[in-house]
Amino acid sequence: MSSGVAVEERFKKLASDNVALKKYLYILARIEKGQLVYVDSERISTAPIEDDDAIYQQFHKDCEEKIVVHSCQVKDETPRAAFTRIKEILTAEPAAFMIYNCVLDDGSKRSKSFLIRWVDDDKANMRTKMVYASSSSGIGSKLPNLASNIIQCNDGSELTYDIFKGYCKTL
Repeated sequence: MSSGVAVEERFKKLASDNVALKKYLYILARIEKGQLVYVDSERISTAPIEDDDAIYQQFHKDCEEKIVVHSCQVKDETPRAAFTRIKEILTAEPAAFMIYNCVLDDGSKRSKSFLIRWVDDDKANMRTKMVYASSSSGIGSKLPNLASNIIQCNDGSELTYDIFKGYCKTL
């Protein structure tokens, strides 16, 4: 069953570009007024800055009041350290979706993008839990490159780099 949550066109474009180009470590979104909307992202420090970044700049201009944090990945930061920061950002939310670009720390430079559905068992109310649960498949179908890589997390203990590294190797 789908909740009928719409996905912001600009978010779909950013998500699609990120899966292909790996420009962002993460893209955070939440459901607001029946629509999945962009909240925040973090550029990977090695990603080239190009003219098409106008889309990214427009996001920040249009969504200024919704942006939580914006920063670049720390240069030479390990994937494990970056994930620790991502966990802090995600667990501050009662519920959110995050596209996470998991980079392996084995020197291979392999990576995999995931759509994380985060619903904190302790912070989210029942209505929020139901909306996010019923929205996942619909949102996944609107983000086809991520439809098979949706990971559900309800507790901070499920958000570890080692768990995602395992998913990255198996999916």
